[in-house]
Amino acid sequence: MKVAKQIYILQGASRAACYDLTRMRCWPIDERELQLLRQLARGHSPRAGADNLKSLVLMRRRGWIEPGRPVAKNLELPLATNRAPNSKVHHVWLELTKSCNLTCSHCYAESGPTVNRTNELSTSEWISVVEEVLSYGVNVLTFIGGEPTIRLDLAETLAKLVRETNPKIKLRMFSNFSIPSRMQALRSFVEAYDVEIGTAIYGINAKQHDEMTGVTGSFARTMNAIEMMRTGGVDVFVGMYVDLSAPAYKKECIEWLRSIGIKRYEVIAPSQVGRGVIKLWKMKKSKNSNKKIFSFTERNFNNAGVGHNCFLDHFAIKPNGDVSPCIMMRNYNYGNIKDTSINRILKTALYEKISSLSKDNIEGCSECEFRYACFDCRPDAMANQSNLKTKPACGYDPRLPLDAELNE
Repeated sequence: MKVAKQIYILQGASRAACYDLTRMRCWPIDERELQLLRQLARGHSPRAGADNLKSLVLMRRRGWIEPGRPVAKNLELPLATNRAPNSKVHHVWLELTKSCNLTCSHCYAESGPTVNRTNELSTSEWISVVEEVLSYGVNVLTFIGGEPTIRLDLAETLAKLVRETNPKIKLRMFSNFSIPSRMQALRSFVEAYDVEIGTAIYGINAKQHDEMTGVTGSFARTMNAIEMMRTGGVDVFVGMYVDLSAPAYKKECIEWLRSIGIKRYEVIAPSQVGRGVIKLWKMKKSKNSNKKIFSFTERNFNNAGVGHNCFLDHFAIKPNGDVSPCIMMRNYNYGNIKDTSINRILKTALYEKISSLSKDNIEGCSECEFRYACFDCRPDAMANQSNLKTKPACGYDPRLPLDAELNE
């Protein structure tokens, strides 16, 4: 047997991980498997024995090794070390308005029906911003709020501009689906401009959902809109943002979503940002564990050694023109597009500092064997604190023995 050509190893503080750069997966690897891979990579066949045979069968099943004579191979994980100029932007969030018909208790933007809208960008200012963003070869544009259907006219103007410039750009919108008078127009918008549409649900029944939104009847309106969209052939993504301090509740939510025919969904806990600071939305793990198998994208892996998985080529534009690293990093401002340009923002010291924040520079992550495969959400990790480099409460510390008590 020989090591498959796409297989590499990354050593952490105490343990190692195996990276498959074809399937884009990363596994924890035990000491026996590590030694077997290293022997094969030196061109040597491992010794016979029941334990070795068992490990080799498992490694073959995972695609780490393949038939053939052992061939010398470098197992060191190849990483990009030189950062390319900031000439390419992958994803930009366009926060069209802070106004919303709901007052959700977890809202990162602290949106609502009574917010001050006097400083929101004009349509012409938004057009200028999007034209400049398009010049950077952006791949994804996401319309959000507040509630973006309150500015559906603006979204249509910008979507038309994007489609005329580059039909291949992915357009997305996230709406609460709870303004019935706008839902038919929203469906027409989605169909006309090929927009991926998503909504949010905050529980498996009206009581849970309406308590979160602060508006009685919002659950029924959202569910009716989902059905209207699906009946019309529009596929709806559902983000389910719920209190996951009781671990079994996530499984219950998934089963409920499947039972009502939702095919694309994600069940996650809200972040401790904005109004979400009121509570801890998920239970922290108490025992050190590395049992997870990671999947990652080629883009994230290529960026991993030189910058942050989001901030390197993402940013958000707020309704007043402020540009921030993401929609939940509300306290960091690169500048305002009324006063400067995207080009100048991408050259600021703050942008350079935040965008280049790879896991090699984050406490705890820098010694982790999974650091180039896992996804880091800085707002989640920071939990409304000021330390940009704080370790995420991921349930794993590479410096501790497995099953040791965690203090996250």
